[in-house]
This record gives sequence, structure tokens and C-alpha cells, in this order.
Amino acid sequence: MSRGPIRALALGLVLILGAAGCTSPPIASRSPSMPDHRAVGSEGDSRPSPAATAIATVLTIGMVQGSGHRSPLEGQYVRLPGVIVTGLRFDGFFAQDRVGDGDRATSDGVFVYLNRRPDESGIRRDLVTVRVGDVVDVEGTVTEFRPRERDGDLSVTQIVAPRLTVRTRGNAPPDPVLIGSGGRSPPSRHVDDDATDAELDGQYQPDDDAIDIFESVEGMRVRLLTLLVVGPRTEAGEIVVIAEGLTRTDGRNSVGGGVIELPGRVNPDRIVLDEVGARIRGQIFPDANVGDVLKDIYGVLDYRFGTYRVLPEDRIDRTYVRRRPPTIHTAPERAFSLATLNVENLHLGSDPARVKALATLLGVTLSSPDVIVLQEVQDDSGPTDDGVVAATRTLNLLTRAIGAAGGARYVASDVPPEDKTDGGLPGANIRTALLYRPDREVRLRDAPSRLGAHDPAFMGARKPLIGAFRFRDTNVTVVGLHLSSRIGDAPLFGRLQPALRHTEGARTRQADAVGRFVRETCRGDPACPLIVAGDVNDGSTSAAFAPFWGAGLVSLGTRLKSEERYSYVFQGNAIDLDQMWVPAGLAPFATYQIAHVNADFANRPTDHDPQLAWFRLGPGRAQGN
Repeated sequence: MSRGPIRALALGLVLILGAAGCTSPPIASRSPSMPDHRAVGSEGDSRPSPAATAIATVLTIGMVQGSGHRSPLEGQYVRLPGVIVTGLRFDGFFAQDRVGDGDRATSDGVFVYLNRRPDESGIRRDLVTVRVGDVVDVEGTVTEFRPRERDGDLSVTQIVAPRLTVRTRGNAPPDPVLIGSGGRSPPSRHVDDDATDAELDGQYQPDDDAIDIFESVEGMRVRLLTLLVVGPRTEAGEIVVIAEGLTRTDGRNSVGGGVIELPGRVNPDRIVLDEVGARIRGQIFPDANVGDVLKDIYGVLDYRFGTYRVLPEDRIDRTYVRRRPPTIHTAPERAFSLATLNVENLHLGSDPARVKALATLLGVTLSSPDVIVLQEVQDDSGPTDDGVVAATRTLNLLTRAIGAAGGARYVASDVPPEDKTDGGLPGANIRTALLYRPDREVRLRDAPSRLGAHDPAFMGARKPLIGAFRFRDTNVTVVGLHLSSRIGDAPLFGRLQPALRHTEGARTRQADAVGRFVRETCRGDPACPLIVAGDVNDGSTSAAFAPFWGAGLVSLGTRLKSEERYSYVFQGNAIDLDQMWVPAGLAPFATYQIAHVNADFANRPTDHDPQLAWFRLGPGRAQGN
């Protein structure tokens, strides 16, 4: 008899045993709304539900996981005898069959939720009642958990309200599943190419679709060989890697050694390394940068926050790869230079070392451009929600620091938003601001203004800041942007496939408003001295920027080599979220670059790379790059 009928027969026996006496709860429906962990048991309660008096003896964890993204035993009270603990989280542990069922489609591991959380002090090692290497008997209810605030995430199969019996301690772990060359190799192109809801429709293909390959080893011990870092360590304790044999060799590598996100190619073979298990051991990850190499890693594959992630079971051994600093080109004396940089929630209470680093970057590394467009400048009370909207002191803090670092003396200008109307942290009132150099004969012709202050396209979003400058004998218009973020988009490894970009429509409407302003300002002049610059939260080839193309604008970034065209690294994907757009007739007289000094690194003053350009304006100008 083939393995399929044997598994079906065994599963049928399990369900019959679970239904004995008709007292066990029914299998839950496949509702999009998942149970809230807080509703299962009480703090520290590991007793079974009173309603679950009949126990279904499950032969393998694979039968709990099933061949798909949801358990066929959802809602059933089960018994898992003699499983081994392979990893810990603060709120539970991972258990795995010591000998798997041999089926590549089913995972042999599962998360056991203990309904416990860390207190306000942080780490609570006493919350874990078992240790790695324990062989235990587990009884509990099978659930599919999805956080209420993350409806687009996949659900995770769990055992909740467990009763635990420790048999032995100090046992050797089961052999890991290899991820990468010679093992399970997720494709580099698609997450899932045959589903709209990965949990409910489409084919389950654990040898083809990245989302199904990872599901087939969810909760299991895995091995990753010689890892390339493609996303630097974050404050949350995450490093994004690609395993040996999956390293990009098709022209999509970034100059830092990471991977470029392109339309239709989102690099789903990236894996997050999660520090949570290390913290339980009192360890933290090293400050790995993009391009660094990590030696072999063993750990449990988890799923949280819309991504698959590995919890390493040992310290990470990092090989630091020294990179040459980028060459920053200096603008000619007679050229007009402009830079743009997202300063990541700068406020008066920001770390002085970070302020100094930002000042050195802008004033010295970038050679003090004539005009600087800043995004994410908070008000003078920072994240405190107290009605303050002015950012004068915050901007003065930065301009003084630039001067102290050896840069130019800047004058700052902005238009404060109405309280809590422009997005960002509530009460922080982030805005776009302008710095300019009077010593270079740069002055504002009029006070800056905000575009679309009453336009529905910018409701709850940052309004573009318009600066009408006079540079020597030429008028230049600068439009500083910070378009709506991608918060709210479906995760790449979410249940809805392909991932829905809910926020693209907002950026399209905002780009349309900017495009109308460009047409009104340039009045058909193809070389109009106008520059649109800032954090636009989307790639330059996104359909959201069709209004820019229609207004005769071109992205200067498209003139760079593909490996240079990024300013931000999100979950290991390098993408050009920061851009400069100019009229097509002005583009030939521009020299442009992205200074890769921040996005690839763990220690940085901001998570965005600055852009720098200079322009030959007026008669007798020479063409740029």
C-alpha cells in the first residue's frame, strides 16, 4: 500500500479516537479570524480544556501539521508522546518527532504555546518550563494562530493549553533539514504562483513554491550553510541571509553584496535570523552588515511578523567583509548641488552621537550641498504628544552640528503641519524640511509652501514641501517628497498571493497631484529647472509614478547601473525608495549618485542612503553623467 493511503487510514483512526464519547470539540472552521492567545487558558495554566475530556492519540506531529498550511486536526485535543524540545521562545517551545514520518510535504515540528509573556523588565527565563533536549509528552488543543492585528499573515499551527510530562533530559537533537544547495531550495522568483489564498486554494507544492517549501519544515530543526548577509542586523535583533547555493549570480546583486528587488522578482529565498532564542541564552547577534558571511547555522524555523525565520541554537560566527567607502563626487563650483536624506525621526532628544554622524554625513561626506531636502524631522517635543508642532529647535540642532563638524552654515525652513494630521508617530508631527546655503548665493524667493494641504490624496500623509529658490541668476524649484509608506501592504509571505500592495493607490494619487503641479510650473518647458526629490516609498519602476512620466519627468536613478540603484534595505531586499525626478530636458545636465553609506550597515545614523546630484543651470552649461 502506498504512503498516501496509510496516512489517510492513520488519520482516520486519530479522528475516530478523538471523537469517542462525542465530548471533544469539533474541528474548527477555516475562518480568517484566528483565536486570540489570551483567550486560551489563563496565565501559567497548562491544564486541558474541561470540554476536551477525550484524548486523540496522534502517531506523529506530521499528522497534526498535515499536507498544507492548516492542520486537519484544528480544534482537536491531541496527545503527542515522546517528542523532543528543539527550541525556546519566551512564550513557549518547539517540539519535534525524534523520527519523522518521511513525508516531505508535512512538517515534523510544532510550536507549543505556554500562554506566558515577559514582564516589563524584559527577559523572563523562568517562563520556560522545559529545556532544549528534553523528551516530553504533550497534550493540548490544536489551533491555527494568527495575530488579530496581522490579518494578512499566514496562520501557525500550535498546541495550546498544554499538559506536559518530562521523560528525560539532555537528549541529542534530531537531524536538521538542509536549506540551500543539496536540500530544500526555495526559488528566487516567486513566493506562490498558483494561489490567491495560500491557506485555502491553489496547489500545495513543497518542492516548488517558496511559501510551501518553508511551510513543510515549519517548527523543525534546520541547517543553513555558509550564509551571505543581505539585510544588516536591526534594532529588533534580526539579520536577513541567503544560504549557500542560493546566492544571486544573475545580475541582481547590489554593490554592497545584497540583492535587488525588481518587479516580479522579490527574492523569496531570503531567510530572517531571529535573536529571540539567543536572548533567552543571554546572547545577542553581532552587528552584521550586508556582504558579511556567516558560518553554518542550526536552529528552528519559525514564522512571525509575516516572514519565515530561524532561531539559531548557537552563537553566530561572523566573517566581517571590509568594504571600500564609496567615492562621493564633488560638485563643480558653478553647479547647483542638491541632496535628500530621510533622517529617521530626528528630534531634540535624539542620541547626540547620531546627530553628529548625520551632520558629518551631510556637511563633510557630501561636501555641504547647496540645498538639502530632509524627511522625518519631528517637532521640538519629539514623540511626546503634547500639541507642539514647531521644529525650529530641532532643525537648529542639526544645522549647528553640521557647522561644528566642519560643514557649511545652513539656514533651515519648513512649514509645520497641523497636529497629528501628517502621519508618523502620533504627536511627533514628522515633516519635510529644507536646508540651504546663503554663502553660495542660494536664497528663498518666497516662504516655502505645502502642496496639497487640502487635497484628499494627502489626508493623513506628509504634504510635499515646495521651495522656490534663486541660485545666483537662476530660479530653481525644489519639491520635497515623503509619500505614503508601505505599511498596510500584505506581507510577501502572507496568506494572500501575490502579496497585495494596498498602499500603492495612495502614492499614485499623491504622484498625480505632484504631476499637476509640475505641469503648471513648467508650462511645457522640457528643461524646466525643477527637481522633485525625497523618500517616495516605492521603486522607480512602480506604476504609482505613471503621473510623473505623464508630466515629462524622468528618474535620475534609472541612469545608474542596476546594482547601484537602491537606497534602502527592507527585510533583505535592496530597493530605491528615495529618488530624484527632473524634466527630461534637464536630465542631461545632471550628475547623480546614491551614496551607499547607511542602508547596508548595522551601525548607522539613519536607515536610508542619501542621494546627491548637481545641475548645470543657465547658458553655456555642460552635460552631466
